[in-house]
Amino acid sequence: FNTPARLKFMKSAGYEGGLIHDLLIELALGYPEIDFKLDSQGKTILDTAGINNTEDLIELFYGKEARSALVDIEGHVSHGYLQGYITAPPYSRGTRKALHVFVNGRRIVSKEIQWAVTHGLEYLLPKGRFPVAVLNFSIPGQLLDVNVHPAKLEIRINDNPMYSELTRLVRKAVSGGQT
Repeated sequence: FNTPARLKFMKSAGYEGGLIHDLLIELALGYPEIDFKLDSQGKTILDTAGINNTEDLIELFYGKEARSALVDIEGHVSHGYLQGYITAPPYSRGTRKALHVFVNGRRIVSKEIQWAVTHGLEYLLPKGRFPVAVLNFSIPGQLLDVNVHPAKLEIRINDNPMYSELTRLVRKAVSGGQT
C-alpha cells in the first residue's frame, strides 16, 4: 500500500549491490584518475585509490592473466579516433560484460560496437567467448544519436564505415600490427 512505485522493482540487496559494483568498475575504467571506493556492511568491496592507469585497473578487476594479454588499440575510425586496450587471444571471457565503451568521455552501450569487436575476433576466439576491452572513442557529436533509449546509455553512431574500420583495428591490434 505505502510502497514507493520503484521500490517494488528492486531485487535483493546482494543483486542491487552487484549492479552498483559493476557500475563502479565501468566508471573506474573510464576515469582512472578518480579514486572509487565501495563499502558494504563494514567491508571494503572495491577501492581504486592510488591506481590511476587503465592497465592496472584491468588487472585489479580481471586479474593478472587479463593484464598480460592486453594490447593497445589505437587509430582513426572514419570521422573519429579510438584509443584503448583489448585482450589478445587466447584470453577470453564468457560474457560481453568486460567490453567497456566510452564515447567522448561518456559510458555507453552500442550493439554495433560490440558486433564490430566480436567480428574482429571471430576466427581467433571460440564462439561465445569475448575479450576484455576498454575502448575510448572521440567522435563528432553530430554523428551520434543519443535518443535511442530514455536512459541515454545506448547510442547509435550514424557512421557505417566506422564499424568495419573498428573491426580492422581490432584484428590489427590482436595480430601484432599485421592485418
